[in-house]
Amino acid sequence: MNSKFEQARENLLDACREVVDLKITPKKICSISSWGADSTRHANKISPNSINVTDHDVRQVIRSQLAEHYVITSALITRIQLIQMSCSKILNSWNGMSSDFNEFRYIVERYAILNDILNKIDKKLGKASIGKLEDLNEVSEICLNFVGTRFDWRNKLDKNFEEMKETDYKFSENVDLHNFSSRSILTSIDRINKSRINGLRPFYSLCCEFVHPNIGDHMSCMSDLEIRYAKDGSILRMRNSSNVSIPSDLNAESELWCRGYSFAEKILKDFISRVPETINLVKQSIILSTTVIHSLAKRSNVFELNDLCPCGNGRSVKNCRRLNKK
Repeated sequence: MNSKFEQARENLLDACREVVDLKITPKKICSISSWGADSTRHANKISPNSINVTDHDVRQVIRSQLAEHYVITSALITRIQLIQMSCSKILNSWNGMSSDFNEFRYIVERYAILNDILNKIDKKLGKASIGKLEDLNEVSEICLNFVGTRFDWRNKLDKNFEEMKETDYKFSENVDLHNFSSRSILTSIDRINKSRINGLRPFYSLCCEFVHPNIGDHMSCMSDLEIRYAKDGSILRMRNSSNVSIPSDLNAESELWCRGYSFAEKILKDFISRVPETINLVKQSIILSTTVIHSLAKRSNVFELNDLCPCGNGRSVKNCRRLNKK
């Protein structure tokens, strides 16, 4: 193996190990509950001037408070877990450069989104911290803006792919709580390229080019190069075509590939540095959400003992320790 390439990839593997070893899976963080859209939609229809608010209305309003934590946790934790998944794939075995660069592209996208969210929270609140209910609402709204789709899958669930024609997403006030229009990943990548890691956009472009069949297939499978010379000085290039071929020093692109692995390592190092504040945001959202919900549940007295606690822990009201804590 090319010693320089070997060293660059080994350094990357060390960073991957650090990412995989990050402890972010306690049940209290990764167990995410939601009462679904109905509670939130119902709660949104109740105005401050509403009269004749029923107990059912009050229950739905209290349950809807869980939505903020759900949005924040799903937006932040999932990005960490999926970057960990990519690192685990890279560590698992050598599947060729195409496989690695495909994971690099996957990592860049999630890394950019996660950083974009954190940066917007910092800018909005002046800190990456949720201290009061207003902060919770602000952070939830920021996270919600990073959810979107180009396709209107809800209206296609009863169709086969052969029957699908127009799949563009269209916002409907009667069905959707929020406008989930797709946003370009390149916008987030460009923002992080300017604010945090210079070179992120060119690196992402390289990853996309490398896994594209137009050039990526040739570069991925034909990197094992041997050169021999004829008596008249003519050059014979001999290549072993294999999807797990290892770059040779003789390849002109070898230096670029080494830089790619080094840049991916740089991304992972920065990602690791931001995980603690991300986890802290999730923990704060859990504490504040459940505190508000339990307080409202106690004051309203609209839940029966055998009803599920509105905090979403899956226990009944009588068995929820935090609700019954004195």
